[in-house]
Amino acid sequence: MLSKQKINTLKTRAKIISAVRFFFESENFIEVETPIRTPAPLAEQNIDALKCGELYLATSPEPYMKQLLAGGLNKIFQITKCFRNGEIGERHNIEFSMLEWYRKDADYLNLIDDVKNLLDFICDKVDCSKIFSDFEIISLDDAWKKFTGTPLDDIPDGFEFDKTMVEKIEPDLPVNKTVVISDFPAVFSPMCKQKNDNPFRAERLEIYINGVELANGCTEQIDKKLQIKRLRDEQLERKKMGKDVYPWPDKFVDSLDNMPPSAGMALGIDRLIMILCNADKIEDVLTFSEL
Repeated sequence: MLSKQKINTLKTRAKIISAVRFFFESENFIEVETPIRTPAPLAEQNIDALKCGELYLATSPEPYMKQLLAGGLNKIFQITKCFRNGEIGERHNIEFSMLEWYRKDADYLNLIDDVKNLLDFICDKVDCSKIFSDFEIISLDDAWKKFTGTPLDDIPDGFEFDKTMVEKIEPDLPVNKTVVISDFPAVFSPMCKQKNDNPFRAERLEIYINGVELANGCTEQIDKKLQIKRLRDEQLERKKMGKDVYPWPDKFVDSLDNMPPSAGMALGIDRLIMILCNADKIEDVLTFSEL
């Protein structure tokens, strides 16, 4: 039998997901579906896909959703299952639910308004405390200097970058407010547009609530030559690390010929429910936690 707490959590989960759909539909977004399996996951050095037969389980709907933007859709969203090998912990599960949305003719700053409006809307629907209304925006350069005492450029590789974010940045972020960290190193942001005034930084942001990373978004990279170079670089890094080098994503790369200026955000549904339900572990808000 399910515990009373579990039943209440699942009811809240259903209300939150319903509210998400209601919000995006009211904003004239079109809900789309993309494949769960893919022949060619995007090559990102620190995200590993699970093999499923001759294909891979999708780590993100990103390449397919961008193809839809290139095909003529302007505002799209979806809630889907994603899979990432080895990601297990209090805030991670190999299988998880992702909300992802894209809008044409937008940049990463527009996404902040999207998130604020979405969170306020959800809180109105599920009667939760609006701890999200107070947004603080800080550049990663400033956060890095404040919490590590060293310049952001003193980073040897992507592994050390992620490790420092988890161990030294996230735990010391302010609580009871939404923190937006912006302008990440371009070298660790292969799908993001570089800033016009600083090519070493990308128009990328991450959103945190009480030290929990909730969402990751950016102004999308639409320069085909630059995107090809970044994907090739990521493939080389995966090869150096002894990881699986995925097949080349031909259809995604070809779609960049018609890709409009746009911005996109990925938000962890399970983590959002954790925050709203005051849960300590991701398994507490999943319907089934065993794989």
